[in-house]
Amino acid sequence: MPLQKKNRKDHERQMGAGQKGFIPTPLDKLLFILLYLKCYPTYDLQGLLFGLDRTRVCRWVKILLPVLEMTLGRECVLPARQIRSAEEFFRAFPGVKDVFIDGTERPVQKPKNLRRRKKMYSGKKRQTTRKGLIMTDETRKIGFIPMIKNGRRHDKRLLDKVDI
Repeated sequence: MPLQKKNRKDHERQMGAGQKGFIPTPLDKLLFILLYLKCYPTYDLQGLLFGLDRTRVCRWVKILLPVLEMTLGRECVLPARQIRSAEEFFRAFPGVKDVFIDGTERPVQKPKNLRRRKKMYSGKKRQTTRKGLIMTDETRKIGFIPMIKNGRRHDKRLLDKVDI
């Protein structure tokens, strides 16, 4: 018995079927990649803004970024997420002459574990905190946060542990 072809009227796509992850116009594609480079949102947020799945967002970035770089004639580089040493800081900011280092504390929720709570308790702030060091330049741009430790430690002890 030969296979019968379905009538085209019977063959309608179901709701949600069809091409997924399509960015329709070149203007939309340019907006997509420029927004990604300027704001650097997560793939989930970018997908929400453009009606795409996160995997499609990743694919579009990999497609559109080289096209933009080739058009501009230069590499479009996202800012570094983290600078881990003083050498990286000075490589990233070669014009910096004066550097200021300061310790900061930010409050955190009290741990249920009594031992952890005692380690995180800061007598200075009278609460449980996390402490970190911040390195800035004369324009007050934060450039270097090497480590975050429990609030009980002194700023100088943190600085001594960091290889600057």
